[in-house]
Amino acid sequence: MIEEIKNKIETGDISFSEAFSLIYLEIKNLEKFKEEIYSDATEEVREFNKDEKYYGFKWEVRRGKVTYDFEKDEEYKDLNDKVKSRRKDLTQACKMAENNKVFFDGGSGEQIEAVPIKSVSKDVITFK
Repeated sequence: MIEEIKNKIETGDISFSEAFSLIYLEIKNLEKFKEEIYSDATEEVREFNKDEKYYGFKWEVRRGKVTYDFEKDEEYKDLNDKVKSRRKDLTQACKMAENNKVFFDGGSGEQIEAVPIKSVSKDVITFK
């Protein structure tokens, strides 16, 4: 399928955006099918020998991640709320700094300095 799409792009039969949409739909179909067979595949993999290759890969089933409910601890919740509030203030300070303006804390009145940009994610194509 990929080669067919590549050829259609090269010959001008389809645009890049049409090719993108075709690939996107195929990926969605593959992901849906993968989820449908996941449970059965997991059971098969449990029977594989750990260091042997099957179908070109070494397989392993790992235990799912445990998530603790830290929000049940009041101290954690209070600290987390303070971090969220500070992040909100810093974000506002950064946005205002982009327009050469300053941001002041609403409670204390002190100026909050903008922090440097850590990274910028790539642009994303969205369509419905």
